[in-house]
Amino acid sequence: RAAILLKAADLIEARLEDIARLDSLESGKPITQARGEIGGAVDIWRYAASLARTLHGESYANLGDDMLGVVLREPVGVVSIITPWNFPFLIVSQKLP
Repeated sequence: RAAILLKAADLIEARLEDIARLDSLESGKPITQARGEIGGAVDIWRYAASLARTLHGESYANLGDDMLGVVLREPVGVVSIITPWNFPFLIVSQKLP
């Protein structure tokens, strides 16, 4: 999974100017702000890749001496994300990985 997320970050970074231009045209924001948004999204994808290598679930021992609670996250299938107009690419990047 980490390799896929890193590849996504690399692809976004390689097309940063194109994506930023489209973001600027679509939302009406200055191109410098759009570049910052897309650059921030690249950072988020890379951070998510680093987490994919380290997360193994959470456990809680405070349930009692003979109980252990474990949280395992599993994909549930297709989801929908509704983003605001001002930072759509960044917010999608925060939710998808």
